[in-house]
Amino acid sequence: MKALDGPTLGINLRVLSGMLMAGMFISVKAVSGDIPLGQIVFFRSFFAILPLVIFLWMRDEFPSGLATKRPSAHFLRASFGASAFLPPSPLWRV
Repeated sequence: MKALDGPTLGINLRVLSGMLMAGMFISVKAVSGDIPLGQIVFFRSFFAILPLVIFLWMRDEFPSGLATKRPSAHFLRASFGASAFLPPSPLWRV
């Protein structure tokens, strides 16, 4: 079996990521009526970090690859992500 070249591998990985994202969206939509939002967010993040850990381990960059050199920027990004779960303000309905 011939190894995939760069562009072919990139296209295949891009298609695979799209299929996995669609599967995740379908799964979240299917359980959103029965399971609280906090649990959905936690388990979605938990299962998302598993491939990241495997990838970093294969490149011999685990756990140093999880460290950040800019903790304030990381905190700002996390704050923006968390604010997406807040209910909309009445002022936004103008």
